Amino acid sequence: MELAHIIKVGIVHMMIRKIIFITCVILLSSNTQAKNKDGDYDGNDLYEAYKAYDSNNPTYKQMNQATLFMAYVRGVSDVLSLQNLICYPDNVTVGQALDIVGNYLRDNPEKRNMSPSVLVGMPLMSKYPCSEKNSTYITPKLRGYYFTSIIEQII
Repeated sequence: MELAHIIKVGIVHMMIRKIIFITCVILLSSNTQAKNKDGDYDGNDLYEAYKAYDSNNPTYKQMNQATLFMAYVRGVSDVLSLQNLICYPDNVTVGQALDIVGNYLRDNPEKRNMSPSVLVGMPLMSKYPCSEKNSTYITPKLRGYYFTSIIEQII
């Protein structure tokens, strides 16, 4: 009888833990939803995320935005790098790339209505172009075409 009671109490505790865990996951995921109802994400949103990244004392919401900014820039950067549209020197850090994109967003407010993938790609391609020597995968003549087609696929 006592063993059955212990098992029953253990099962109840496990169920309570599962319910608490599922509730926490739902609450945390709802906090990170996009600002716009239709799912659009533009350069203004990316700039807000950059400001959160650059903040000295970020709130919880700003930490989520900063993480989004870092992941977005890193993702677009990786795609462009794989396509030989940008070629980083060995000593460039991720932080430098983030700052280049953030400074571009800050200095060009009139362009923030553009696609965020374009706003990430333009300053990085300008700062770290691939030369003939290190760009064997895509010929320089076709680079702009491939970048445009990548952006169209993302948009």
